[in-house]
Amino acid sequence: MFSSGISTDNLFDEQFCAQDLRSKISHTFTTGFMSDIEFIVGQGENEKTYPAHRYILGISSAVFHAMFYGTLAELGQKVSIPDADPEAFGEFLRYLYTEDCSVTAENVMNIIYLATKYIVPTLMKKCVRFLRKKVTPESAFEVLSQAIHFCADGLEENCWSVIDMECSQALKSEAFLTIEHSLLCELLSRETLNVKEIDLFSAVLKWAQFQCEKQGRKDSVESCRELLGSAINLLRFPTMALEEFASTVVHESKILPQEDIINIFLLFSGQKPSEESTKFSCKPRRHWAGKSRVSRFSPQKIIRPKRAGKGWCYVNNTLDALCFKVSQPVFIHGVRAFGDDDRSIYRLKVNLLQGSRELSSNAGEFKSEADENELNPTGFDVIFPEPIKLEAEIVYTLTGSFSGPQSFYGQGGEKVIVLEGVEFMFCSSEQSNNGTSVFHGQFPQIIFSKE
Repeated sequence: MFSSGISTDNLFDEQFCAQDLRSKISHTFTTGFMSDIEFIVGQGENEKTYPAHRYILGISSAVFHAMFYGTLAELGQKVSIPDADPEAFGEFLRYLYTEDCSVTAENVMNIIYLATKYIVPTLMKKCVRFLRKKVTPESAFEVLSQAIHFCADGLEENCWSVIDMECSQALKSEAFLTIEHSLLCELLSRETLNVKEIDLFSAVLKWAQFQCEKQGRKDSVESCRELLGSAINLLRFPTMALEEFASTVVHESKILPQEDIINIFLLFSGQKPSEESTKFSCKPRRHWAGKSRVSRFSPQKIIRPKRAGKGWCYVNNTLDALCFKVSQPVFIHGVRAFGDDDRSIYRLKVNLLQGSRELSSNAGEFKSEADENELNPTGFDVIFPEPIKLEAEIVYTLTGSFSGPQSFYGQGGEKVIVLEGVEFMFCSSEQSNNGTSVFHGQFPQIIFSKE
């Protein structure tokens, strides 16, 4: 009599009562039912064993197909994978059986490694989608290094965007200290880093000191110079403030040779330097890539004081204020304020508030000028020290105390404006006692970037 090898008691268990093929296959993964191969994953105390099925693996991965059905097929019943994380391998197998798995911040890098090693592009894409949503300033350099290693171009761009926007915070991460020299050079070559050059220099010096310790070298100026190599030439010393360069770079770090120091001081003094100093760029980094401007007023609705005979007046102890909210998270970098045609100087302080809490501010003297882009009204940009992340559906308030001559102003302002898929909703603020409202007044543009 023919025997299937399966007890009658099991004929009606979950395996055979499953409603669809996917459920049946999923159950074989969970139970190891009819498995014909065994994976021993990890090493030592962390080692774990997973039963599996050659057929499922072979139709899911080109590597497994070659391993089990190719001319040099693995004939044994056990496969050792000591270089994989056991828990991540379990989720990797789950995906091959069910097209689903639990990707978390803790296991995503290990799963990407397996998806790449065994050529499972759909799982790779799933991990990349997860990471693109989770990249933070603290994790950006770690994820970027992996994205470069695994050739995930879209993820690379996302990481660079976060690093550009929140460079100061990203440079404080432990992951930055561990990046390769080639990646450090790529970072320093970027035009769009939102960070002061002196802070970038300080971070680079910490990178060199960390690498000295990692490689067992003496933490000395000579060792740091050697490790930095050509990277030091990508720092833009001439764009620093003279005091910063003299104190931090020259006096404290002593990282630059005497000839470079003299040439850079010549640049600061306005004298013609030697050709050697031209290796240091004098061009400030642009902090504008990826940034957009939402305009409250159309060009036709901007009132020019000289033509109308009247402008927007500023009285001591008054505020121009405006409330707004956004439909999705964005970064606000600053605002554009109206000025006049005479290139006048305005003294002001602009605050960004959430309720009564100040999120950021900028104060000083600003010179009114016409912008090269005719869509941007005559005036000046007031940029916050660092980009501020705005959450969706939260009301924020801009306030400004201005001192200066009469300026342009807008009228017929829009309540709702959609730009790049972001909806900006404006409303009047009770704090405004100088006339600015949702319909007219100051703050013609908000400068922002998407996450």
